[in-house]
This record gives sequence, C-alpha cells and structure tokens, in this order.
Amino acid sequence: MSQVHCKIPADLEHPLFYSSNELALEIDCFQVWDNLAEYAVYPYEILAANGNHAFQPWQESGQALPDLFAKWKTLSLEAGLLFAERNTKEAAGPMIEGLAIFISALFWMNGYPVTLSDWQGRLSGFDFKPVNAVERLEFVMNRPLLYHSYKQLTELMIELEKQYYKKIALQK
Repeated sequence: MSQVHCKIPADLEHPLFYSSNELALEIDCFQVWDNLAEYAVYPYEILAANGNHAFQPWQESGQALPDLFAKWKTLSLEAGLLFAERNTKEAAGPMIEGLAIFISALFWMNGYPVTLSDWQGRLSGFDFKPVNAVERLEFVMNRPLLYHSYKQLTELMIELEKQYYKKIALQK
C-alpha cells in the first residue's frame, strides 16, 4: 500500500477535526468506497484537494450513505453509554467522529464534497437537510461534549436518514 502525505485544505481546517495541517493516508484504501473500518475524517475530500485520484462519494452517495448511517448507530450506542456514565472526555471521540459522519452524509447526499468554510451558507442551498440544520449543527459543533449535543446529533442523523430514503423514493 502506498501512503501519501496530504495537506489539509483550508476549507476543511477546523480545530474539532484536525490538530495539524497534514495527514498521512493509505491512498489505495480510498480508490473505492471503504466500509469505514478505519475511518479518517474527510479523506476523500482531502485526497481530491491534493490532486490524488480517489473515489468521490458525493458523486455516488448511494453506496456511502447507508454505511455512514450504520456507522453512526454504532457510535451513538458507544457515546450514549459514555454519557450515561458521565464520562464526557471519553465521549469526545465518538461525538467528533459522529459529527464528521453527519456532515459528510449531509454534503454527499446533496452532491457536494464537504466544505467547512462557510458551511452555514452552503447548507442554505441544500435540497435535503433536517429542519433548522444550521442552528442545530452549530450548537453541536460549539458544544460537542454536552449530553444535549449528543441528543441533538442523534435527532439530526435520524432526520437526515429519513430524508435520504425519501430522496431514494422520489428518484424511483
């Protein structure tokens, strides 16, 4: 497998997701849709921005979105148990990953790669999104370690999954 060092593009830089401006990725893992066993935050967008050929799930979201929803269900159980034990520091990992999964699913479902710069403006033009998505997502991004953020993210994912299946039904 060939590893490539990629610069995190400016439109994906966010302190919640990256602490440095470079990331090493196994490029061979991202030529097709990966089953998220080793999920990196926004790897497909990073590879594309660095000029590396990789699968582009925003063009073929039908493969990726059901896997993202399934991955969230696993993370949600993990985060829920950690919050129940009042272990918020340990809940940070599943919450950040779950937040990245939600954002990826939201952008990909609307046919776009993830962009974190001016994401609020981008969401306003999306056809498929949960009600009050911008305000609710801002709340979760600003306070990811609160139990209320966990509940909000859970509801956002449920609504987005419903929107996805509605979209599939409309396309048929």
